[in-house]
Amino acid sequence: PAAGGARAGRALAGPRAAGIAWGRRLAGAGLSARVLGETSFILYPTPAMAQAALPAPVNHYYSRLQTSLRAALCAEADARPGGYRIALQFWIDPAGKVERFERLGSAGSASLDAGIDHALRRMQVDMAPPAGLAQPVTLVVVPQGSGITMGCDGSPARHD
Repeated sequence: PAAGGARAGRALAGPRAAGIAWGRRLAGAGLSARVLGETSFILYPTPAMAQAALPAPVNHYYSRLQTSLRAALCAEADARPGGYRIALQFWIDPAGKVERFERLGSAGSASLDAGIDHALRRMQVDMAPPAGLAQPVTLVVVPQGSGITMGCDGSPARHD
């Protein structure tokens, strides 16, 4: 064992490595990953989490997080939602401030990733998390249909 009782593992290699790595990364987040190819994957709720009903305060807080995330991304010209897909994890302090975030991969380019990071550093939730909120919270930003995403003003926007 390494210092502090942590153990170092072997590097993952082979055709199942990506799936194993995503499984480890998403452990406890209520999500699973299915690797489709070398550069694509699908995140989906794990069956046990998908069937569990969330308490109303937690459900409301998830809605608040989604609204805050959308506002932060829309306020940053280099991160406006559109033709990208990215999974994000958040840790929220007792005052409702995002104390830490992590992108789970890349949105496709270094400049887009930098824009997303800048937007997330400024993200404000301004509401204490409810009791029972599992952290980190994982949110996934996805396009809504072929060439269409939710516009930052709330209306559908076409991206051809």
